[in-house]
Amino acid sequence: MEAYKERERHVDLGYVPDANFPVVYAEKYIAPGNVKGNFVSPFTLKGGEVYNAVCDLVYYDGPKMDEIKKYLDDNKIDCREEDGKLAIRGQSAHGSFPDKGVSAIT
Repeated sequence: MEAYKERERHVDLGYVPDANFPVVYAEKYIAPGNVKGNFVSPFTLKGGEVYNAVCDLVYYDGPKMDEIKKYLDDNKIDCREEDGKLAIRGQSAHGSFPDKGVSAIT
């Protein structure tokens, strides 16, 4: 790598496929970000500690917490109150196999 950096400029963006050539046909993209807006009832969702895994824990803080908890309980989604917030659990999975997980956010 040192010899390469002496001869070539630093790259702005790199691409490393998660598979073996020549079978690579697509690559997943991770799009981190924040959603902001003028919501009628502001709320906070906080979760996801790493970018390359399905989020297994999210905290909800906002209105209608009792209604949301009832809906989640009725649908057998693991949730409980912690420090005045609603903690919702899913199942983590590596980003290369998202179908093996259950997103706590969605």
